[in-house]
Amino acid sequence: MPKAVGNRTILSGSGRHALRDPARVRILDARLISSLGYVPPLRVNDIEIVLRYAHLGGGCARKGAVANEHRHEEYQVEYVLSGAFRFTGPQDTVRLQPGHGILIAPELPHSWECVEEGTMLGAMVGLQGPSAKALDAHLRQSADGRLIQVGSTLQSVRLDQVFDILLRPEPYPWRREMIASLLHVWAAQVLNDSFDLTPWKQKITYLRQAAGDRCRALCERAVEFIHANCAQRLTLDDIATQAGVTPRHLSRLFRRYTGESVKAVLLRVRLERARDLLTAGGATVKEVAYACGFSTPSHFTQCFRHRFGRLPRELG
Repeated sequence: MPKAVGNRTILSGSGRHALRDPARVRILDARLISSLGYVPPLRVNDIEIVLRYAHLGGGCARKGAVANEHRHEEYQVEYVLSGAFRFTGPQDTVRLQPGHGILIAPELPHSWECVEEGTMLGAMVGLQGPSAKALDAHLRQSADGRLIQVGSTLQSVRLDQVFDILLRPEPYPWRREMIASLLHVWAAQVLNDSFDLTPWKQKITYLRQAAGDRCRALCERAVEFIHANCAQRLTLDDIATQAGVTPRHLSRLFRRYTGESVKAVLLRVRLERARDLLTAGGATVKEVAYACGFSTPSHFTQCFRHRFGRLPRELG
């Protein structure tokens, strides 16, 4: 018999009502996806834990719907918002109701069945950085081939706040930024409740810089230039010239103030711009690729899928 997890009210009445309307769900999903670029990574020493995507589109199901056995390349969270779902893994079967979910390790075979018509929030979490492989091995060993149950009052409160903002009518200033902040906290709570990351957390001395620091200002100027010209064929030399420093010095500044290379920031800005254009509609994948500075649509598709966990055409 599957292990049953109790029901917890997670959304307000308006939120639960919206999830019954497929058209409303598509609107909410587009707003949710457009916020992901604003979610900062969770840092554990030299490792970044990145929320690749979070969406509703793949989680709206009618009673009896099934997803046959499959695997994910990165850590997957499925969180039940309404209805009931049964998940089956190699070692266990769990029935989930609102306010509860599971965290699935990479390459772990699993399937699910919709027991009662409802909606899930699906999220993918990736690891990157010099020690990412070691942390990944530690987390997989901790999971030990099981479906890890997640769900707490705090996690539910965060998602309820997310939906409260998603449902606000346009225009709603800073919607994406507020949703991103809440998703950032939610992801941290899910991981903190699921794994013991204490051995990986060490005290690091951070050098605080004044707001008017000249080096920070140079870095910010370069980032602004990237945002304004990301559709162009930019090189490190182009960006460094605009900032008034050597390419080598600019690379050091970016590592210090953004935690990323100049190339990584440029790629991220282009992909976030592309995602916004695709979400808005009215342009083909090919048009968006060239409008955001990619040399070929195939390269754009590869980069987009790696960052967001889905194909560009799925947002159109």
